Amino acid sequence: MVKKLRFGDLLIFLLFALIGLSVFLFNMGLFNSEGDFLEVSKDAQVIARLELSEDQIYSTPDGGNTLQIKDGVVSMIEADCPDQLCVHTKPLTNSSGSIVCLPNRVALRIIGKDEEEHIDAITE
Repeated sequence: MVKKLRFGDLLIFLLFALIGLSVFLFNMGLFNSEGDFLEVSKDAQVIARLELSEDQIYSTPDGGNTLQIKDGVVSMIEADCPDQLCVHTKPLTNSSGSIVCLPNRVALRIIGKDEEEHIDAITE
């Protein structure tokens, strides 16, 4: 006994496929905005804002971390921490992620022009 595929069944299948594709593309960063600046923070304080349009190498003031911006892609190229996880982290290409060096308390994230002076929240 073979049942035929009805229009409603096909519609449900296509809906689930579309939802799955949307989740995949979102996770790949295709819906994330391109950033304009790299924000470098140490101990939750911003220590530098670097333009992604300029290829450069930047070292933190204490010399513990060195990062590279090349063709708008950010990567940590050197760190004096023992585990080197930040050096092996996937390079940043848009505003969807961050690179963090926990032992040195350094964080890198890409921000857009509209986020540059944006207040996240106000508490009392």
